[in-house]
Amino acid sequence: MKRKYSMKKCFLMILANLFWVSAVCAAEQPLLILEGPDVVQVGTATTYSVSTQGGTDSSYEWWLGYTSNNAATMENGVLTANNPGVVGIRVYGKDTGARAELHVNVVSDTNGSVVITGPDKVVIGTTETFSASTTGASGGNYAWFISYSSSSSQIATLKVDTGALTGISEGTVVIGVVDLASGLSGSMTVDIVTTEKQAAKVNITAGLGEGFTLQATLSIRGEIPEGASLYIAIKYDGAFHFLPSGTTTMTPFRTDPQETDLETVYSVPISGIPFKEYIFYAALLNSERQFVSNLSSSVVSAGSK
Repeated sequence: MKRKYSMKKCFLMILANLFWVSAVCAAEQPLLILEGPDVVQVGTATTYSVSTQGGTDSSYEWWLGYTSNNAATMENGVLTANNPGVVGIRVYGKDTGARAELHVNVVSDTNGSVVITGPDKVVIGTTETFSASTTGASGGNYAWFISYSSSSSQIATLKVDTGALTGISEGTVVIGVVDLASGLSGSMTVDIVTTEKQAAKVNITAGLGEGFTLQATLSIRGEIPEGASLYIAIKYDGAFHFLPSGTTTMTPFRTDPQETDLETVYSVPISGIPFKEYIFYAALLNSERQFVSNLSSSVVSAGSK
């Protein structure tokens, strides 16, 4: 017999399978602002600058997190470009512990680019092979790598010589490719998803904002299916409360969601709410009440005592 579940039960079932949620620190975290070009030419020396926002650092430590073809060296913020390739400049604030990174292409010719062709999502357990082409310069052999992963655990594997990407667990990766002949490179963001129906990625964070308010910030990226709705729920006192009404009646927060980056969707003065743990959830569901995005969650303790 086919069972039917209410929207509220869907959230409860997903919640039961969550092993942990990310705690968001109430205090502002120090942030490093790294500035400089992301493309440099062989034979040049380029000086990069860094500043600390939300804290103070007396000095910084510079190094290369990754490099290909001995493309460059880094010393005290000066990048010396030697061969075509890619490097990842990393810097560390010795007092705050904040870090920043910048991906830099070292090219023999500043004209041209590398374009990656392939799907923007790969289902867990499947393999998709990506291809690359170089414009404005002669293409050669390509080397593939993963330059970013949204988790410290392994989300996907990528074969360096073929561009074959295999999904392992849900998350986001940025795959990169280098044309070994020209040093030009390109990148592409790929979502690793649990099902083909998961078309978009949702991310929600909660914490303290300016003026001692509790804020929730949302981002949505990816293809949003027609008829999808955005649901945002807060769990406290053992029950789900759905925005914007704040009641336990399951209603969509937005019936026509669009792609957005770092949008504040909830803000309330801390003095106006009791101190307790609030867990925020966000997801996209289609007209058949099936998830078409991941289920994102964030937890914060705030309020007046």
